[in-house]
Amino acid sequence: FGDHAMKIQMHRRYGPGVWDLEDEPPIAQVVDRLVKVMVGHPDLGHDALLTRLQSLGLGHLEISSSGADFVEITAPEAEKGQAVERLASQLGIDRVDTVAFGDQMNDLGMLRWVRSGYAMENAHPEILAATDLRAPHHDDDGVAQVIEDLLNS
Repeated sequence: FGDHAMKIQMHRRYGPGVWDLEDEPPIAQVVDRLVKVMVGHPDLGHDALLTRLQSLGLGHLEISSSGADFVEITAPEAEKGQAVERLASQLGIDRVDTVAFGDQMNDLGMLRWVRSGYAMENAHPEILAATDLRAPHHDDDGVAQVIEDLLNS
């Protein structure tokens, strides 16, 4: 992580399964069990790092971001769109009966899979470009507003 405060935050948020590259066990020993890798860079800004990692051609890995100061690299089966599709299938929910809300690049697959994908008003520009449906800003309880409207219609 390079930043001790970031390491503490990641451990609090995600538990003891978070490692720095310098931690034990070495990443090479656990790579087959990895679900998500978060990458930060001391000099590249968020968008530049995301673009750089996407340009590396990492094959089947999903490269996205939740808008934080790091970029997420996940196994394909951990991508939100595929996860929502699997969950809907397991629960017997048809795609036409699905709605999702998103604001960052890691929501893109999910917004594309559901019938009604809402971009938050304060979403990343690529999320706003991906759908015409909008939810008000997070600070205005945008998700709740849209859900109320859907339930009342």
